[in-house]
Amino acid sequence: MEQIQIKHYSSSIGAICVAINFKVKYCHKIFRYKPLKNFIAHILEKTAKRYEQEFGLILHSKGIAEEHVHLVFQFGPHISVDKCVSLFKQATAYYAFRVFPWLRGRDVMNLLGKGAQQKLFTKGEFWSGAYYFDSVGRNFEDKCAYAEANNFA
Repeated sequence: MEQIQIKHYSSSIGAICVAINFKVKYCHKIFRYKPLKNFIAHILEKTAKRYEQEFGLILHSKGIAEEHVHLVFQFGPHISVDKCVSLFKQATAYYAFRVFPWLRGRDVMNLLGKGAQQKLFTKGEFWSGAYYFDSVGRNFEDKCAYAEANNFA
């Protein structure tokens, strides 16, 4: 596990780190489908890298359960937690719908176990609007170990 880094910004020095969880819309257990789960994990990492210079975004830990995502990340003082969450949600939803267009229809593969007629994300929303967040101190190994122990990685 990498440590939270004290970073220098234009007029400040410090570290802001949070743990967040956000759920898939309708609590669909869509990440039972491993290719989608792996793809979302990849997009989360790419999103953090994309915004590392601009917002100081550093992804320390990620985990994906059947219907939600856990992240521990660091960011700079000139962006809000809400904006960071939006960046992750927007990028993952956009690319998920582009690479897996069948997500906008019915569950023809019966991934959810509710039959082939079960609607997935027909309204075009992948994530629920809500999220949970918690501040993380400089020693966050306990939260990361919990995610790994519960097979969220």
